[in-house]
Amino acid sequence: MKETKDEKDLSTVEIKTRTNSRLPFTDGNERRESSNKQTPCERQAQTCAINISIANKTVDDTTVVKPSFSFPRSLRLRLKSEFQAVYTQGKRSRGKIMTLIVYYPQEEHSFKAGLTVRKKFYKRAVDRNKIKRRLREIVRLNRCKLPENLWFVIHAEPGILNASWQTILDEFNVLCRKAGLIND
Repeated sequence: MKETKDEKDLSTVEIKTRTNSRLPFTDGNERRESSNKQTPCERQAQTCAINISIANKTVDDTTVVKPSFSFPRSLRLRLKSEFQAVYTQGKRSRGKIMTLIVYYPQEEHSFKAGLTVRKKFYKRAVDRNKIKRRLREIVRLNRCKLPENLWFVIHAEPGILNASWQTILDEFNVLCRKAGLIND
């Protein structure tokens, strides 16, 4: 068989492969360093070390302390009696997609927040959990603006599932101003 200039014997063409790959083709990730494989714990430790070093910077012998944006389980309303106290003695501020119920306990208690989503409006657990995740994030980000001796419940209304993040955040801020929690 005679070969022309345009034709080549394909059996002799070398295929470029990576030596450590199982697949015979390249995937375009040659620039990524393979030695940068850290476990999630190591990445978190590095991030925490950066945050700690930033928080501990001193200016004129005063330590700058960053506000805590965590929302641990101890800051959540979990008992039926706690929810009942907020519902019966609290002040309600109603919006389009949520209702905020605010209660100042008589004894010295710390900040606590509760979230409720009715099964009547949202049958699927996936939807209820998504709403609660969004509301938890709003509480977590705005906790430093709110008073310390406060208990409140955010009650989700129909329509919150399809609302955008910015709409939910704006509604929360409006309800907090209406209840007198934020004076912006």
